[in-house]
Amino acid sequence: MGYGGLLLGGTTMKSKSKRGRFVLVFSLALIVFVIAVVYSQTGPSFACLAPANGVARPGISSRVLISSGMRRCYLLYVPAADHPAQPMPVVFALHGFAGNAAGLRSIAVWEPVAERENFLVVYPDGSSFPLRWNIGPMANIPAMDDVQFVRDILADLAAIAAIDPARIYITGFSNGGQMTHRITCNLA
Repeated sequence: MGYGGLLLGGTTMKSKSKRGRFVLVFSLALIVFVIAVVYSQTGPSFACLAPANGVARPGISSRVLISSGMRRCYLLYVPAADHPAQPMPVVFALHGFAGNAAGLRSIAVWEPVAERENFLVVYPDGSSFPLRWNIGPMANIPAMDDVQFVRDILADLAAIAAIDPARIYITGFSNGGQMTHRITCNLA
């Protein structure tokens, strides 16, 4: 029972209302934060929002192209080569289901090896949401041709860097590993 705006326990209605608003605002902010974190790990790489143009330059860059009528993105690592005109091998690294190119790049150790051995590293993003590769019934994406996407990346690379078409390699994690099988069977 309250008296003069006081509730039992010495809490006023006003302070209870402020606490309720604080909890509501804090909860909404937490939900937005969780959604942003989940999206950053399962959605397209943020680097794809500001893609590079022109010839490939040493370091990491994002590239965008149209494949199967869709805007697709990949991250490209170019080593600081002594002979940039010399054709280089290419290593594709495919992320797993609900991953993305930036996430795989953060756990992979390709770049120091690429510097030492002088090869390009390509980290493509899958498609749909969560990002995935179009392989098998559980990850099926109608009308999306990821094998064509790899072909399109190779054509784009040939226009911006010196690549050695006889030395194209691919590796992948989980769903990306499954996609490597399809790509090698279709492009070998």
